[in-house]
This record gives sequence, structure tokens and C-alpha cells, in this order.
Amino acid sequence: MKQYYYFYAGLEIVSDLPIPEWDVFEYSKPSNNIDVFISLENSLNEESKIEENLPFISSNNYRFYIPSIGTYRVENGRKITVAPVSGANPQAVRLYLLGSAMGALYYQRGFLSIHASVLQIGNTSVAFCGTVGAGKSTMVAHLTRKGYNLVCDDLCRLDLSKKDQISVWPAAPSFKLWQDTINSLGWDNKTMERDHVRYDKF
Repeated sequence: MKQYYYFYAGLEIVSDLPIPEWDVFEYSKPSNNIDVFISLENSLNEESKIEENLPFISSNNYRFYIPSIGTYRVENGRKITVAPVSGANPQAVRLYLLGSAMGALYYQRGFLSIHASVLQIGNTSVAFCGTVGAGKSTMVAHLTRKGYNLVCDDLCRLDLSKKDQISVWPAAPSFKLWQDTINSLGWDNKTMERDHVRYDKF
């Protein structure tokens, strides 16, 4: 099976499945310091496939099931195992891998992550935070039209390792936007992927 190598959010990652959202972070040769393995399985054990038993959460093990998509297992901050349902949409499989599963992995590794949209303004990053639907991505998308650079949207990992300084790791250079926002920006959704969960979001 072909493997794919990424340096993403400060982590070297080996994945059994391609992650086109991370194309900008892909590299060709792995080092000897792999931080995370993303494994693809046809099925997990029978217990983990029973929806009633999931989610399962402990300090170093998180398992969850998404109907018609698949089962995910996150272990020790080092491994994510994905077992898609037969015929599952690959984009939908990646949606939960890059969101819920990666968020759990950050937590297990002791990273601080936030749900936000972040812009670069000079040498500073500004994070827009709010509840679901507050307009974080919409605000940042409009500001990129003014020349500001997108740092990350949705799940953002913060770096607190330097004294008196908080940094944020760049993430996938894309937005999740509603159709009315796309219209107001004058963009064309024909070149965008539809969010499988929300019909009018791209």
C-alpha cells in the first residue's frame, strides 16, 4: 500500500490514505522521527463497530462512529485508525479525520487547539472565535480579499513553547463557506467541493 508523508501542525505524519487538503504540507521522504501514523483498515473489531458502544473515551483512547461514514480510533496521541463503511464518500471520511480525530489526537498529545479562523496581519496572527454559525470563516474570507493571509480555518493548533509568545501553526489553506457568503465574495462554487453534511456549504 502506498503511503503519504506530511509535515502538518508541527508533526511528521505518515498516512495510508491521501489527504488532498494537506497537499501543500506533503513531502516525499519520511524521516526517522515520525510523530503520527494514520492507518486505513477494512474493519475494526466487532465491538468497536457497534454504534451503541461508541463513543468510547479514556485518557489515551478515543473511538467514535459516524453512520454511513465509518469508525475512528485515536490512540496515545500517535495513531489514528480509520475504518470506512463500504461505499463511504472519501471526502466525508476525511472530514471527520481532519476534524474530530485530529482534535482528539491534539488533546492526547497535550496540545492547545481552538475552533477559530486565523489571519496573518504583519508579523501577528489574529484569531476570530465564536460559536458555530457566528461568521468566523465569513469574516476572514472577506478580509483575505483585502490582502490579508489565511493561516488556518476551523481546527487551529497553538504553540505555547516560547515565553511570552503564542504562535499558531498553518493549516489547510481553505474555508468552509455558505452559499450566500460565496455569492457576496463573487466566487464560483463550481470549483469548490460541497460539504456532504450541509447541502449549501462548500
